Amino acid sequence: PDIPGGDNVVLLTTTRLISFWSSKMRVEWQLPFTQVQGVTIEDTGIRFAHKSGREYDRFVYIPDKSSQAWFFGQVASVVKAFNARRRMDS
Repeated sequence: PDIPGGDNVVLLTTTRLISFWSSKMRVEWQLPFTQVQGVTIEDTGIRFAHKSGREYDRFVYIPDKSSQAWFFGQVASVVKAFNARRRMDS
């Protein structure tokens, strides 16, 4: 079945999130952690609030609640480490 976001992959790195389409191997968007204002779990996924305003927010479609919680935890630990490194560098 063709589900929304079916071939969409969101890659979490140590400095950013990258969303791309696996079938086309084309980047849809990328979001450096330096631009993230906040992260919230919503009904069908996770919203990444952008420092420049809501129109720049990014949304990751994850309808399954346990998958949401798992990914949110991964993001939280990576962002925490990212912020700690930035504090040490400044």
